[in-house]
Amino acid sequence: VFQVVSDSPAASHVAVCRDHEALSTKMLSDPAPVVLVDVESDAGAALERLESISSRHSGTRFVVICRELDSGMLLAAMQAFQGGAMLTVLSARGGCGGTTIAVNLAAELHLESKRTTLLVDMDAHYGAVAAYLGVEGQFGLGDVLAADGVIDGQLVSSTASVFNEGLHVLLSPATVNFSEPSAFRFERLEPVLSACRRAYHDVVVDAPRVPMDVAADLAEASALTLIVFELTVIDVRTTRRIVEALRDRQVDTAHILAVANRCRKRTPTLGLDDARDALEGTEVFPVSNDFAGPRLMA
Repeated sequence: VFQVVSDSPAASHVAVCRDHEALSTKMLSDPAPVVLVDVESDAGAALERLESISSRHSGTRFVVICRELDSGMLLAAMQAFQGGAMLTVLSARGGCGGTTIAVNLAAELHLESKRTTLLVDMDAHYGAVAAYLGVEGQFGLGDVLAADGVIDGQLVSSTASVFNEGLHVLLSPATVNFSEPSAFRFERLEPVLSACRRAYHDVVVDAPRVPMDVAADLAEASALTLIVFELTVIDVRTTRRIVEALRDRQVDTAHILAVANRCRKRTPTLGLDDARDALEGTEVFPVSNDFAGPRLMA
């Protein structure tokens, strides 16, 4: 049971939400400063599912109410409500500029927060993040996913490669061993993402070419999901299909932003208004070419 307290001085209005879905819908339409969480039954599962909601509402205070408090309950509550924000970058196709946007977004988040950002490379085929930043390493995301036992923030931070003090990278298996990259153990993804958020203030996941079920898990755990595309018929069609597939999997598409990359080409196939019409219901943000702009430096 969740009680959502209004912003009135007397806090006289309280809405009661019986499950996580109702709470997510309520917070989306009417964000509240305080949420009381009753975890008398199945506390661990309840707190685990709250992580994605709390990450999207950093201005809300979540108060957990239970009959008896033990160390396990306290740890679960801390993990659920003290994690950093996560953003996911999906791509309509290879070469549309998704990795470039992910790298620059991670760098900008560090500049804004003055705290270290983690960039997670989920490109199983090429591992382009390492090439962009010029970093190398013997371990990466595949090793964290394959780890036995508890996956915690210390494991993530000790496995990540350091680009500079403000940006760390969990390398793709294709970067660690291009000839024989380790397979992604996607069934272990949820605890890995939770550990990433506990270890870093912000987490950016570059996730091109991932299965739609994985994309849905990433979007559900993220405060914002970007779908990067170019103004071509095939890209717009693919972007629309991705949004529809996420919606079919009960993902809240209000937290999805379609990014029209390189929108000022000399001869774009489609116009920005065409893309907005085709992606009706999804916000479209344009990014123009900036080939002469400053480069990211160590």
